[in-house]
Amino acid sequence: MEIYGHVPDWVLIGKIAGILGIVGFLFTAVKLYIDRKQRKREEKEKAESRAEQKAALDELGKEIKDLTSKFDLYADGLPQAPDEVRDPYADGLRAMKEFRFKDAKGHFEDALTKTKDHSQLSAIHQALGHVLGYLSEFAASEEEYKKALTLADYACDDRARAWAFNGLGLVERDMGDYAAAIRHHDEGADIAKDIGDDVAFVANKGNKATVLATEGDLDAALSHYELALEVYLRTGDQTGEANILGNIGTVLKLKGDVGKALKTHREALAIDRRLGNKLGEANQLGNIGNALQTKADIEGALDSHREALELHRQIGSRFGEAASLGNIGIVLRHMGDFKGALANTYEALGIFRLIGNPLGEGNQLNSIGNLYVIGEEPASALEFYGEALAIFERIGAAREIESVKRNIKVASTLLEEKGR
Repeated sequence: MEIYGHVPDWVLIGKIAGILGIVGFLFTAVKLYIDRKQRKREEKEKAESRAEQKAALDELGKEIKDLTSKFDLYADGLPQAPDEVRDPYADGLRAMKEFRFKDAKGHFEDALTKTKDHSQLSAIHQALGHVLGYLSEFAASEEEYKKALTLADYACDDRARAWAFNGLGLVERDMGDYAAAIRHHDEGADIAKDIGDDVAFVANKGNKATVLATEGDLDAALSHYELALEVYLRTGDQTGEANILGNIGTVLKLKGDVGKALKTHREALAIDRRLGNKLGEANQLGNIGNALQTKADIEGALDSHREALELHRQIGSRFGEAASLGNIGIVLRHMGDFKGALANTYEALGIFRLIGNPLGEGNQLNSIGNLYVIGEEPASALEFYGEALAIFERIGAAREIESVKRNIKVASTLLEEKGR
């Protein structure tokens, strides 16, 4: 019997295959759609990640620029350098900001191993020279700046050359080679002027002025500081303006115009306070204290130095803390408080030793010797003068060597007189 409605097997198989084909097509289409959505989501996440990374890198680059500007360092190319170069360099700058100079040295030495770019190497050697200067390792600092200058020559990088000459001038001033310092600051200023680098120009001019002031050529120093001030006023660099005003105030004090010096220091102090520059504020308070001491306002000087000390401690500036303690010791000595003077000077000595600053250590040893001379204990004074002299000779601090030798003669004479 024929069964009506029976569908042959091959027809059924064909229909099933068709249905399965449709299902397979739909499954493939859905999978493609899901995959496309997944890819878009992943691409969006990657784009967001890249944007975050770029923002982080931009922020790091800005931080490097800000910190190199703070320390008057050349850093061309480093804000855009690969991470393996930029990260240790940035860590070095952060350590400098926190006055951890030995840590900074290690970070910069690490960065040196990560690049072969001559401009970048010049910048890193300059940073290393700067740190070694803070550590009073003057001969090593000088070598780093010379390496930086050679690398800048290889790179035909005039900005690097201008800044390397500035660094050389700084360390030569600390070593007492004032003629070489002036010559190199002049070379740096000439290059900076030719290429239109105002910042390098005023750095070299301002630092040359400091050398001139140290040599006693106060009128020439004042002229150079005023030239630097004009540039800072023109470019709107208020931090630079405050720094130069502080230097001008110091020269005015040395010229005997203490009233005008105080007015200038207070102008600088007002700028630093307006900018929220605590380090600048503390430094200006120290300058004001020194000027008030010259004016015989001993109480005012003591208050100013104590205020500076408090600020240095707030911001973690161990160098500034030690310098303020030393200044307080000098004021207390003038007030006749020898016990207080010794206590503050010994505390300053301990900090300078802790942070590894031989120049500061030697100066405090010299000050302790002075206190023992005043206390008519020349034998003790000679012990401290001897320690100071050994440090100054080791680091090549010519001006300090001459000063402590004069003190040794005074103490030796006093010792002879007591032995009669």
